[in-house]
Amino acid sequence: MNKKSQSTIMDLLTAVFVFFAVFILIIVLFSTYSARLEKDILREELKDKAFMLSDILLSNGIPADWNSENVQLIGLAIYDKHITESRFDELNEIPYENTRELLGLSGFDFYIRLIETNGNLIREYGDEVTAKEVVALRRIIFYENSPAQLEVRVWRKE
Repeated sequence: MNKKSQSTIMDLLTAVFVFFAVFILIIVLFSTYSARLEKDILREELKDKAFMLSDILLSNGIPADWNSENVQLIGLAIYDKHITESRFDELNEIPYENTRELLGLSGFDFYIRLIETNGNLIREYGDEVTAKEVVALRRIIFYENSPAQLEVRVWRKE
């Protein structure tokens, strides 16, 4: 072999090595960003579900004078963010699985709590959190004409 062919082979080996190094780097970066993107998409989906759930709960529901027997859409407010004990009592009469279906949360779990402004628990409904990725949302409401907070937590059913 002459020197010219040796340098051509070395150039070829160097180019192949650089190509594979760049290729592996691209694959690693793609998988990293892909995992981040998937996590961000799940987070946004959970946020959307939490906002939807809180909006539904702060409505009157359908029919407006619903009870556990005739409810089509669960709403806890009797008017503009005013929740009463009787509405929450009716909610407690509905099995969790049925509530989840009525709220459009199939594939997700949820937990609802009403909290006084000083942090004391008033009422709660739903399953305790069982997932790592959970979105919690609090809304200012009135419970029995006193300021309070409605907290909803949503996560993907496992």
